[in-house]
Amino acid sequence: MLQLLTTVGTICLFIFSDTVKGFARENWGLYISAYVIFIVLYFVLVCCDGVRRNYPSNVIMLAIFTLSLSYLVGVISSFHDTNIVLIMMGVTTLVCASVMIFACQTKYDFTTWGGVLFCAALAIFFLSIFTPLWLALQTTAGKIVIGGVLALVFVAFLAYDVQLVMGGRKYELTPEEYIFASLILYMDIIRIFLLLLAIFGRGSN
Repeated sequence: MLQLLTTVGTICLFIFSDTVKGFARENWGLYISAYVIFIVLYFVLVCCDGVRRNYPSNVIMLAIFTLSLSYLVGVISSFHDTNIVLIMMGVTTLVCASVMIFACQTKYDFTTWGGVLFCAALAIFFLSIFTPLWLALQTTAGKIVIGGVLALVFVAFLAYDVQLVMGGRKYELTPEEYIFASLILYMDIIRIFLLLLAIFGRGSN
């Protein structure tokens, strides 16, 4: 929740303050630096279990990771109409809350979907490289099809991760993995927001 509040506050700062918006657009070096920090810390926290379990350095790295990603999302949001950004934030909140409640209440075990979700993620990655998806996004039908497929995959990832965190399923995270749990849930929600913004957002200039 603290991560999400930080990101929401940063987005609001970027879309409501012309000074901050102008500064960010004129200083792309900060954006690139934030992106590098985000990538490095993401792989460190995901791949190095010893590092992410070492308190308090793990909390500090997660905080820096959150600030860097919040900056990136804030800059991206500044290029869209304010009303669209606010609407997509509301839609993301409703979608994620609904999926989380469903994942906690249902008896169906989404943690058995790990292999399927991994293959889906790889397919999306390679398709985005080797096919001109941006051509399909120029049409309404293309937006609906591609956006729908991506939304289903990201929502499935969120349900999978929620059940991993909550436990009681075939696969679950241990209490020592609280940093990893926070990281994956946060990333799932941000992915859904950025997807909705990319599909339905309108550039402000």
